[in-house]
Order: sequence, then structure tokens, then C-alpha cells
Amino acid sequence: MPPEDEKANADWVGGSDENLAEGGDSAASPTKAKLRKDLWALIKESKDREKRGNEGTSVVIGGAALAALRLGEHAATATQPDAPAAQLGMLTLSDSAIETTLFVVGSKSAGKTSLILRFLDRDETPSPTVALEYTFGRRTRGVNSTKDVTHIWELAGGVFLSDLLDIPITEANIHASTFIIVLDLSDPSNILETLDTLLGKIRARVAKILAGLEQRGSKRPKALRNYAAKKYGSDHPDKDVVNIMPVPVAIIGSKFDEIKDMESEMRKMLCKTLRYVAHMNGASLLFVSQKDENLVAKSRQLLSHYAFRGSSIKTMTIDHSKPIVMMAGQDTFSGIGLPPSELAKDAVGRQPFVPYERWKADYEQYFPPQKVQKTLERVDLSKFPEPAVDSMRLQKDEELEKMRRANERRLKDKDAVGGVPGLAMGNIGKEKKKGKAYSRAK
Repeated sequence: MPPEDEKANADWVGGSDENLAEGGDSAASPTKAKLRKDLWALIKESKDREKRGNEGTSVVIGGAALAALRLGEHAATATQPDAPAAQLGMLTLSDSAIETTLFVVGSKSAGKTSLILRFLDRDETPSPTVALEYTFGRRTRGVNSTKDVTHIWELAGGVFLSDLLDIPITEANIHASTFIIVLDLSDPSNILETLDTLLGKIRARVAKILAGLEQRGSKRPKALRNYAAKKYGSDHPDKDVVNIMPVPVAIIGSKFDEIKDMESEMRKMLCKTLRYVAHMNGASLLFVSQKDENLVAKSRQLLSHYAFRGSSIKTMTIDHSKPIVMMAGQDTFSGIGLPPSELAKDAVGRQPFVPYERWKADYEQYFPPQKVQKTLERVDLSKFPEPAVDSMRLQKDEELEKMRRANERRLKDKDAVGGVPGLAMGNIGKEKKKGKAYSRAK
């Protein structure tokens, strides 16, 4: 249920209870009796719909059929091109559970785990993420105590292990997926490489899944694209230029506190370039710092918006001296401006819009890219016990040790035989006899 509808429903129920309490005897007022009757009727109908929904979702199916069962009687319009977010599985009906998936990727050591822990309100010390890790968040809402769930996948290693994203991104969850790209603002030299790689990987994987759905006649891809385009609206000046991602994307710049002392022009270039990339791809942009509780609250609100369909951030900040806050569709290329190389030209020769390559070239003049050597980190497997796997690993280690000892004994025996003169000469003679025999007949 959208937050406004949920609030309206809560206000209605609370108001009716208050009226009944003030009236004393419910029989004295037909209106109050009607309100009480409507309330119990609403609860009964809600329970019946939930029962029918549970019976339907017990069948193991996938794709649009599963979404249709979850949406109940309104699922017939779920695959229509102009279907609202609620009917795409991105927002669900009031008596249906919300189930979403968040993919958290980004720069190495950018604070992805800390961001997730703060969002889930877990008071834990962050530990290094290994490869691809899974966790989940859950909340209870409504009169029926409906349990909403968000699945959270976190990718470690920056872009080194980005191919692992192909595993959790599937046709079953693509319609309810959001990608959170966390960038380390304290390392601006490697931001664009990380951002370009991850955006390209996400776009390629999403395009492959949607192409497969379209080949089978599914209307979900078209519905997702239409819903993504609605963020910009028909009156947006850049709607024909941007290349909007079919699924929601949010770019979060972490460690904003570490760039407060950065030279003004450099910080301005960093902010404008990230605004350009976010706007071009239809993504939201937010700068955060774990040391600032106000920024942490905004990051939690942003994640809650995508995970549990809460209200989005209403404020907008474009001042490069402050943390940037920009939801998808709020920015414009005219508001972002032009890169320095274009501003240096005469007003007559300037272009109102320049491609990304020009922005990237100017950005690298301010922040030259640094080559980062990719190294494999050893993983302490004792932190992840698996009895069946561990016993098999122990058995294979013992077999390997036996083979090593056998090879060592074989080499020692060969060396011992080679050290005896008589045996060595005998072997040489035998080797000669194996060759072609000499004949004087020729």
C-alpha cells in the first residue's frame, strides 16, 4: 500500500474508533453503528482476500503468473503497458505483502555493509564482505500484520566480482529489483571507472532478461520501461535525450565528510559529473556520511522508499558545497551546466548538450585515473562452516598428502638407483640395445 493510502486508512479507522468512544452508546447514532459495521466488514473482507491469496501462492510457478496470483483480483491489468507500479509488483495491494530485492554494489571499502546495517537498524560491527552475501529486512504493517520483506544482496570487491550479479538477478525478481551503487567520494580518481563498469554490467544483464521475456510474449518489459519513463514525465526537457534504466537505480556517494576540504572547483567538477551520469541513466543521487545522523536518516529513507515503498525524499540539494540530494527525474542538463572545456568556447560555438565522453575527459583532467592492481584476498573459511563440504575437503586433503608422500618416495628410490655405478652402466647398455642393431653385411 502506498504510504499515503496507508495513512489515510489508518486515519479513517482511528477516527471511527474515536467517534464511537465519544458517543458512548452505539445504538444512539445510526452513523456510528454504520461505521462500526463497516470496520468489521472491512476486516472480514481483508481476511478472506488474504486466505484466497495464500491458497493461490502455494502453487509453484514463476514470472508474470506469480505476480498475478499475488495481485489477486486486480492482476488482470498487471501486464498492461500503462499498469501502475502497484500492479507491477513494485507496489502491492493493501492486504498483500511487499517483496522486493535490493542489489548493493560499488567501490571497495565504500561502506556498503555499514549502509545496510544502519538501514536495518542493526547495532553490529561491520565485517568485510566475502564475494556475494545475502541478508534480508522485514517489517510488519496494517491491521492484518502484513509482513513485508526485502531481499538484500551485497557484492564485494568493487568491479572485480561483478560477474556474480548474473546469479541473483533473475526473471522472477527483475520487476521488483533496485540497484544501489555506492561510491567512495574520498577516492575520486577511480569513481568513474567503477560507475561505468557497474552501470554497463547492470544494463546488459537487465536487457538480456527483458529480451528473454519479450521473446515469450511477456508485457512486463514494456510496462517497466513505461513506468521508468514516468519519472521524467511528458513535459521534461530532457526526456528525448536521457537513456533511462528500465529498473530503479540509486547512486550513493559515501564519505562526504572527507571531501569537505576539497578545493572548490574540484568538488564542483565531481558533483556535476555525478549529476550528469545519474540524470542520463535515470538514477537518484545522494551524498551521505556515517558521521552525520541527518545524512544517515536520508539514506535510510531512500532505501526504505525502494525496499518497502515508503515516501521518497522530497528535498533537493544541488549546491556543490553541500551533500547532493537529487531523486530521479528532478535534474536537468541545463541545471547541471556544461563541462569546463565547453564553457571555454565562445557563446556562439557552445552546445546545449554534450556527450558523456566530453564530461569524462574533463573529469580526468581534474582527477587522473589511477591503475589499481587487482589482488585476490584469502578468505577465512572457518567463518563459514559447512559440515558436508568440510568433511569432503578434509578427505581430499588427506588423499593429496598421501600422493605427495608417494611421489617423494618414488623420487628418492630413483635417485638411489642412479647413484649405484654398476646399475647405472647396466642401464646404459640396455638403452643402447634398444636402438637399431649394427650389421657388417652393409
